[in-house]
Amino acid sequence: MAGPGGDRGQAIQVGAILLFTILVIALAVQQAYLVPNQDRQVEFDHFTGVQNDMEHLRNTVMTAGQQGLTLPAGVTLGTRYPPRLLTVQPPGASGSLRTHTIGGAGDVIRLEHTSANVSKICGLGTLTTRTVTYTPQYNYLHSVANVTYENTVAYTTGRSGGRYVQTGQAIVSGTTIHLYPLVGPYNQSGSGTASMTLYGGVTGKNDSVRGPFSLLLPTRLSAGTWRNLTSGQSTVQSVPGSEAVNITFSGGKNYTLKCSPVGAGSPPGNTSTAGAKTNDVSPSFGSHVTLRHRRGPDPVRRSDRLGVDERTWYG
Repeated sequence: MAGPGGDRGQAIQVGAILLFTILVIALAVQQAYLVPNQDRQVEFDHFTGVQNDMEHLRNTVMTAGQQGLTLPAGVTLGTRYPPRLLTVQPPGASGSLRTHTIGGAGDVIRLEHTSANVSKICGLGTLTTRTVTYTPQYNYLHSVANVTYENTVAYTTGRSGGRYVQTGQAIVSGTTIHLYPLVGPYNQSGSGTASMTLYGGVTGKNDSVRGPFSLLLPTRLSAGTWRNLTSGQSTVQSVPGSEAVNITFSGGKNYTLKCSPVGAGSPPGNTSTAGAKTNDVSPSFGSHVTLRHRRGPDPVRRSDRLGVDERTWYG
C-alpha cells in the first residue's frame, strides 16, 4: 500500500502527462488550423499586390506604346511565410509570368467591310496580339487561378472560370479606335520579381475611316464583357469557333484609327509605312488612365476584391 509520498508522486506524473497532452493538442490545432489561415492571409495580401502590379503593367504598356518609350514593369512572383515557433511552414509560394497567343480562327486583328489596312497602320505584316498572365502556385489560397492583361484590360480569373474585370478598356473611345498589339514571347517563373521590359514601337494613325465597318479583335473575354466595357458605344458579337469578338461601328461617322505596337521583352519589329501618320504623343497619358470596375458591385477597398476563402466571380 503506497504511502502519502507515493500518492503525491503519482499525482505529479499524471499532471505532467495531462500538461504534455494539452501542449501536443494545442500544437496540433495551431498546425492544422491557425497556421494555414495565417498563411492564407499572407498569400491573399500577395495576390492583392499582384493585382496592383498587373494594373501597373497595363498602364505601362499603353504609355510605352503611345509615347514610343522603353519602360520596365515589375510583377512579384512569390512570397514567403513568416517563421513560426514549434510549427512547420511549407516552402514559400511562387508563380509565373508568361505571354500567351490568343488562339483559334480569329487570332489576327483585322478590319472588315472597309478599305483601311490596319496592318499597314501598325507596320506589322501579321497583326496578332498576346495576353500577359500571372499564374500563382499557392499552398492555401485556392480560389484564384490567375491575373491577365489583354487588349488594355486587366482581369482576375477564379478557379471556377469566372472573371472579375479590374480595369476599363482604352481601345474604343467615341470615334477613336486605338489598338495596342502586344508582340513577342516572355516567360519567367520563380519567387522573385519578374521585370518585363516593354518596348514601344513606331506608331501610326489613319485620320478617316468611314463607317460602317467592323473590327475583329482576338480576346479571351466574352462578347458580353466587351459590351459592358464599351458602354454600348458599338455592337459586339462573339466569333463562332474562335477566341475573338467582332465590334461593329455604325455608319455616317468618320473614325480615327490609331495603332501603338508594344514588344514584350524585345522590340516589336514594326516599321513605319507610307500612309500611316505619326501618332499624337501625350506625355501625361500614363497618369490619366482611369481604372473602372465594370462587373458587379463597385469595391470600396482593394481588399474587397477577393475573399480569402471564396468570392463571387463575374463571367
